[in-house]
Amino acid sequence: MTSYKLQVKKGFTLVETLVAVLIFTVSILALISLTATGVADVGYVKNKLTASYLAQEGVEMVRNIRDTDSIINNGGANAWNAFISHTSSCASLSIPCQIDGYTNPSEITISECTNILKNIDFGCPLYYDYDSQTQIGSGYYKYKTSGAGEFTRLIIVQNIGNEVRIISKVFWKKGNTTYHVSFKENLTNWQ
Repeated sequence: MTSYKLQVKKGFTLVETLVAVLIFTVSILALISLTATGVADVGYVKNKLTASYLAQEGVEMVRNIRDTDSIINNGGANAWNAFISHTSSCASLSIPCQIDGYTNPSEITISECTNILKNIDFGCPLYYDYDSQTQIGSGYYKYKTSGAGEFTRLIIVQNIGNEVRIISKVFWKKGNTTYHVSFKENLTNWQ
């Protein structure tokens, strides 16, 4: 008697192969999406960190003006009055002021913005003064006299009696979204 055995080949069918390719494709697309989100988040964090430093720098420059006026006027009421007078142009929201400590390092200057951006509500435009290819520049953020910058800074100095409230806001735009970082601090007439 002869017996015949049915030989079964073990392998993938077309349906199994298509399901495997589909699972692989979905996995790859998920990884690509996750990577793109991670890159965008790194850019946001970098800009937020830079904006935080620029906002804190705005507060520090106003504090430096107070301390310098105190030294020049030997303390007392004259020093506080000189400080209030010195920063009076920064009290208005309608005309933002820019405080510059980098053009002439021995003197901090206060002036009105020469250009207010149309795409951000307020602030004076800043640019990073360094060209990585030529390696020329100071490596500081400075105010632009024309055109848009990546960041804008708004500094407000409000006189509230024996105190001054400093509000330093830095704005930046990514796509159609405007982000900002804000620092507030009160300085007192400690003389």
